[in-house]
Amino acid sequence: MADDSLFASPQVRMAIGLVFIIGILTGLLLANSIIGDIPEITDADGDGIADIFDIEPSGDAGLTFSLIEIIHGQSTEDRSLTLILGYNDGNDQSGTLAGQVCSLNFTVAANTSVTRPTHSCAFQVDDYGRRSVSFEYRLFETLAGGVDDGVEVAWDLFPGADADNPWGTNATVDPMVLANGVRIVLDGMSDGDAWENNARTVWMASSNIFIECEDCD
Repeated sequence: MADDSLFASPQVRMAIGLVFIIGILTGLLLANSIIGDIPEITDADGDGIADIFDIEPSGDAGLTFSLIEIIHGQSTEDRSLTLILGYNDGNDQSGTLAGQVCSLNFTVAANTSVTRPTHSCAFQVDDYGRRSVSFEYRLFETLAGGVDDGVEVAWDLFPGADADNPWGTNATVDPMVLANGVRIVLDGMSDGDAWENNARTVWMASSNIFIECEDCD
């Protein structure tokens, strides 16, 4: 059993107090050293997003979807097509194109199976690389001449046997991955559904500065 009289000594109590104070000071010095070693978190464009998480550190982020080529069945006549691409930071998967929308019009020449229009779509996106985003796509042909003049006929781009919707939605896409450059293939020719017109599109996604920061270094 410990001798309580030992702690009654003023010298012992003073020594214990000094050890306690030295321990606190040592802890504070170590904490300050650790905090001092943490690199400074920079935010070049002042948007509240640290540069390491910012899709575009020098301004408002943008994504460009460049259409590389469209593979399709051959026809004896030229055909007028419209390709629509939508981008939504809110992860809306309804297919209603509720976000930003880009519409590309081009002609598929007769007796060809590959078309390479020089078109692209640019969208302003959330600077923070969230994963809860989606892009949507659809393709249709506008008939010309006769009783069907102006009628829109859907083409299938969705890589799945969906007999009701020829369009699709790619959800839970990481915009940071898209910004770093990625090849996107939408293949409606790979399924066995009942849609008469099918196509395969190839896109390349990349980043761009939608609005450049004037005060950035």
